[in-house]
Amino acid sequence: MLEYTDELKLSEEGLFDDLVRNTSNAVIIADLDGSIVFCNAGFTKITGYTLEEVQGKKPGTFLQGPKTDPVTIQRISNKLHKFERVNESILNYHKDGSTYWLQLDIYPILDKNNEPSHFMAIESVITELKETEQLAEERQERIEENISYAKKLQQALFRKDSLEQEIFTDRFVLDQPKDEVGGDFYIIDQIQNKKIVFVGDCTGHGASGAILTALCTSTVKSYLTKYKTLSPALIIEKSRQKVEELLQGGELESVPDNMEATLLFIDESRQEIKYASTTQEIYYIGEEDNLKIKPEKVKVDGRYEVQDKTLKYKPGSMIYAASDGFKDQFGEASGKKFSSKQLHETLSLLFEAPCSEQEQKLTNTFIKWRGSESQTDDVLILGIRL
Repeated sequence: MLEYTDELKLSEEGLFDDLVRNTSNAVIIADLDGSIVFCNAGFTKITGYTLEEVQGKKPGTFLQGPKTDPVTIQRISNKLHKFERVNESILNYHKDGSTYWLQLDIYPILDKNNEPSHFMAIESVITELKETEQLAEERQERIEENISYAKKLQQALFRKDSLEQEIFTDRFVLDQPKDEVGGDFYIIDQIQNKKIVFVGDCTGHGASGAILTALCTSTVKSYLTKYKTLSPALIIEKSRQKVEELLQGGELESVPDNMEATLLFIDESRQEIKYASTTQEIYYIGEEDNLKIKPEKVKVDGRYEVQDKTLKYKPGSMIYAASDGFKDQFGEASGKKFSSKQLHETLSLLFEAPCSEQEQKLTNTFIKWRGSESQTDDVLILGIRL
């Protein structure tokens, strides 16, 4: 608070001109009724009003307009009535009717008896800052709208029904996106006498990853319809090429947003799995067998393509297909990735437990390993009792 006399002691000391008259900020001095008794050149430059035009008027009667927030006005008024300092941002109006944002700092000036006699307001223009904030808010709103749309799209596309339960009565899905929506997805289906399991990982997260996931899912399903259970490798390659074509406008070139995939055709009558995978390991664990199956590729016309492989299985065994999110997660304590080796060891300890219990223990393991580290990628593990 400042002391105030009729002569304004600051002016006697030669400081008034330096501190008030020559600042680029707007300065207003008003009486306790709120009527202006002084404004500086900075006020005139900012608002367009001269002292002669505003003297005796209350600032709110000509500086505020229909877009000025009434809640802010009321908050300022309440503080002034209690002689409290005010620090607010508010939308005001120039003399020509255009708007501007300012940061408002108002405090009471005390007289010789230490009683409030006037108010002094110092105002600085923050229009550019406010516009930047508004753009950021609008951008965030658009992002949230896109994510909401993508989430609804995913929910509609990947809606699960009783058919999935009928195909595999004992299975679990550990699905933990990095963001609200993710780029990992799976398909469970049955074609002819074979059960289909597809696990895909589209590069990207959030809305873009979700939309790419929708594209990849529809593409994979179309090739499953076309080629049935002829070859998992063929369906993966055709799907990847088609997605690349769509993303590159028909040019078959590698693109950052691609799809890694594992596809299993399970033939229960022959107790046999025909499978193919791009970069994802498959884990087959039973009482007698414990395998971490790495993907195999061959070079064809300058491109590495996946190969079909066959695995004989025994009933009661577990088959796991996973994206790379779990094994690539950094741990808080070690600073290292979980690794496919450790994931294999973890699954080996869990495979005999019911699938629901396996899912819960894997979730707990992931949370404990990650600790305070941020999640690295989308996580998807599909476990099926054969």
